[in-house]
Amino acid sequence: MVNVKHELEKMQKHRESYYPALQKMLVLYEENKDKNQLIQLRDDPHILIILELRDIGYIEQDALTVEKTFNIISAVWYNGAYPLTEKGDTFFAGNAGQRVTHGLRYILIKAGIIAAVIILLSVLYRSIFY
Repeated sequence: MVNVKHELEKMQKHRESYYPALQKMLVLYEENKDKNQLIQLRDDPHILIILELRDIGYIEQDALTVEKTFNIISAVWYNGAYPLTEKGDTFFAGNAGQRVTHGLRYILIKAGIIAAVIILLSVLYRSIFY
């Protein structure tokens, strides 16, 4: 039997890797928009995610060239054009606010843990030395 909740959590976790890959493509665009040259994407952990985003329509088909040798991807080239589609821009903009919320939540949780440890240490210290 399929655990739907677990599968949905797995899918959501995978979707969280979309934002850094889209951000990587935008950084490449900003760095190379005036150079008008092909950039090979290699040794990049985001390559498969970038190709997935291209397949689902978040990245322009024409922005990437994929070279295959015997049905194995041998190289991925970015041509310097604006990489995101309208759908990709929407996802990127919507996810940016969500990432700030997650960042603040992370900071608040860390601050709470640190405060709890300080309180426990002060109680422990008073019980030992007083």
